[in-house]
Amino acid sequence: MAFQVTHMKDMSKTHDQKAEEEEKHSLPIAIENDYPYGLCVSLNTQTLENLEVDHDDMPEVGDMIHLMAMAKVTSVRMTDSEHGPERCIELQITHLALEDEDDEYKDDE
Repeated sequence: MAFQVTHMKDMSKTHDQKAEEEEKHSLPIAIENDYPYGLCVSLNTQTLENLEVDHDDMPEVGDMIHLMAMAKVTSVRMTDSEHGPERCIELQITHLALEDEDDEYKDDE
């Protein structure tokens, strides 16, 4: 692979990116959506059990969780369209770990 691990990056769309997406797709929903499609991960009961997240350990809405993952590249696409070049890498998450960011900061105190 030619790229290296980078520092955490904020993946939220800029106002210009939202406006461009709205114009490109004629969808006003693009302005309301802060993050690109595909960046949402859903962890069901079985997955939470595998990660040893007990009922009492469930986070609250708005909490920040450090998610660490290993993923297998399942598809790589590069295409040219009327809107310019597009690239896509599809990943299948194979290994996953979670860390409560609040707990991490408590350890530093």
